Amino acid sequence: MMEGGNKSQASGSISVELTSGQDVEDLQGKLSEIEKALAEAVARRAQLHRLWKSVLEELRPLRDRVASAKIASAIVASARGAYRSGALYEVKFNKKGEYVGGGGVTNEPPPLEPVANFTGGSIIRGARIFNRAKLYLLPEETIDEIFELENPKSQDGFMFDTRARSLVPLKPPKGPRPFGALVSAYGKLYYLASPKCDSSLPEPFFEMYDPSIDRWDEVPCSYPFICEYWAVYWDDLDIVGYVVCYGFILFSMCDHNQSRAQVMAFDVSTNKWHDGIPYVPFRGRGVVVGKTIYALSSKELMAFTVKMDEGDEGHIACSLSKPLILPGLEIIDWPFKYGLTEYLVHLGNHDFCHVWTGEQKNYTDRQYICITMFQIVVGEGESHIKTLNSTICAVDVKDSISFELNFSFSPESNDFEPEDERMIAMKQEKTNQ
Repeated sequence: MMEGGNKSQASGSISVELTSGQDVEDLQGKLSEIEKALAEAVARRAQLHRLWKSVLEELRPLRDRVASAKIASAIVASARGAYRSGALYEVKFNKKGEYVGGGGVTNEPPPLEPVANFTGGSIIRGARIFNRAKLYLLPEETIDEIFELENPKSQDGFMFDTRARSLVPLKPPKGPRPFGALVSAYGKLYYLASPKCDSSLPEPFFEMYDPSIDRWDEVPCSYPFICEYWAVYWDDLDIVGYVVCYGFILFSMCDHNQSRAQVMAFDVSTNKWHDGIPYVPFRGRGVVVGKTIYALSSKELMAFTVKMDEGDEGHIACSLSKPLILPGLEIIDWPFKYGLTEYLVHLGNHDFCHVWTGEQKNYTDRQYICITMFQIVVGEGESHIKTLNSTICAVDVKDSISFELNFSFSPESNDFEPEDERMIAMKQEKTNQ
């Protein structure tokens, strides 16, 4: 019995060993198949990579044409003498940020031809409703013009269709203003009289235009600032810039010497003003990208954020972060001496264009516009600017002496106007009705 048992155990042991050997061979075979499949996959990946590079090379001319279609349009308005007129110019760039048709000091390009011309007040304000191809333009009267009128009435404005290239009259606001800010926000236009306007001027001081019904209406809120004496208007604050975000319009204001500056917040949903915030003045329309706001301040680009806190009884408190000046903006040197004006143009994503002009010390029949294309590089550390190109283009001013740059935009890029939860809830409520 013992011997038989031992034979049985030995036989079982041999069987196990044979089975293990077969498993190893099978495993080796499978590993060989896997290695072969991996080699084929690597080869296919290399083939796909070569094919992708080939496709990119074939598409490069098309990408260049698409990139060259980026357009920044600038509105310039003459601000002297009897030649109170304005013009809209179109400037094109290639993918390297180079102005198509541009030149330099020794190779001067031909002057820009206006896309549209218009006449009116000494200063022409412009604003574009963010999701439309319409540009709205309003002239501003002088004090003498306003008080010479028996029945004060604003001059007609203009509406320019950037696609059809047509210019049609625009119904003006009810209250004539010598100074003011034209703002587009959430599908409406707002025209706010400057703080340095005399209180004796005819009301209203704050109006809203609804393009769907072609009508200006007074904004039902108190006017937060009125100057009592016109003689000291240079010492009062003027509106120099604005930004639209989270249901608010933030108006940047400063005095003539920039010794006093603050931001006033207007709540679009409630038509209420909030307390002023002492802050670095910024000019033109601020650009919202993600949660960051970019704006110009004396030929420098600053970045900041806005924080909204809800307090007691639903009161919204607005606060601004400390502004960060972004380094790296390299603008071509040009001898502008007087009347410097500038504007920031958003070209989409983190691509921008800085437009700058001014009067030269020695008068010529041309005025020059400095155009600088750049990108904002956002990394783990502090953001900075990568300047792509800076060049000069010319405008013929022999009939108008000089001009100011009052508005600038890219027809291909919409203005991002983030909403707050209240606005979203109100829209949802209207949809459900």
